[in-house]
Amino acid sequence: MKSHQIESWALDVIERTLTGAPNEDSRVELKREWPEPPEKAARQIAGHANAARGASLLWLIGVDQRSGVVGVQHNELASWYSQINAQFEGLAPAMQDLNIPYNGVTVVALHFETDRVPFLVKNPAFGQQRGGPVEFEVPWREGTSTRTAHRSDLLSVLSPIAEIPEFEVLQGNLKIQDIGKEDLQQLVLELSLYVHKDSSDLLVIPFHQCSAWCNIERDDRQYPFDQIELSSPVELVDKQWIQTSKTIESTSTELLIHGPGAIELSAQTISSLRDTGVASLRHSVPIHISLQPSKSQYSIPIDVTLERRQNVPLIGETVMHYSNVWGLSWR
Repeated sequence: MKSHQIESWALDVIERTLTGAPNEDSRVELKREWPEPPEKAARQIAGHANAARGASLLWLIGVDQRSGVVGVQHNELASWYSQINAQFEGLAPAMQDLNIPYNGVTVVALHFETDRVPFLVKNPAFGQQRGGPVEFEVPWREGTSTRTAHRSDLLSVLSPIAEIPEFEVLQGNLKIQDIGKEDLQQLVLELSLYVHKDSSDLLVIPFHQCSAWCNIERDDRQYPFDQIELSSPVELVDKQWIQTSKTIESTSTELLIHGPGAIELSAQTISSLRDTGVASLRHSVPIHISLQPSKSQYSIPIDVTLERRQNVPLIGETVMHYSNVWGLSWR
């Protein structure tokens, strides 16, 4: 989700909270302060994410249903989330944070992607005396409380996910380019994908429901892409570019998938990197993409890591080039 969408969502929740309206959106959680201890907070996040069934979540830190907007310090996020992340087994929900100034204080919006369910957390009692043999738990949110997931809960999450098509990354390139304006760079992402789809049902992916981000700097700051497009490969026939795929179609607003086939993804954004020096940029850049099919509560995650190109001359305004072509790995 783009930053302006998160801010709009958060402001809408804040305004409704200040009018005394109850929070009726199951995807939203309000916290007066940074939730502690880490074990409890991680369990709440995991339970909320598992029960969301692929829908994104919004946690607002510094907002209370009774007291209204009280604000918090954003600089506490790094240490807080590192402790939270350590409580997860294998993978935590992807998180995007945003500072939202409101009436002289700052609310921190935490947007969680839940498209990689299920999420497991560590049992803090495991390994201790009388701690029992259970090492991990799949939490589940029910109402305002968190419990252990039942078998039916897991089936409700995993069964629809099994029907989601698989996207394979064939090639990838990410370029950082100067655009002639001070302290601004353009990030340009290009991926060649192949979709493996068993069902004959039409799958429609609107571009405005897609999101992507990358971690380009060593401090783990996420850079979201603003413009994302998916297209069917084209060929030049009789001096005209035409789509030749029999299973993939694309328009200016969406991608239509009838069956397996090749897809081109492009995304770009203009950002201000803190430092474009080689020492401050990652050697390996993780990229996360989320595709949200129309009329589906489940999004499709695509993760790829591109490596810095070595000993390749940079042309024009290109500052850095990452790729998985010519023997460079992606994972």
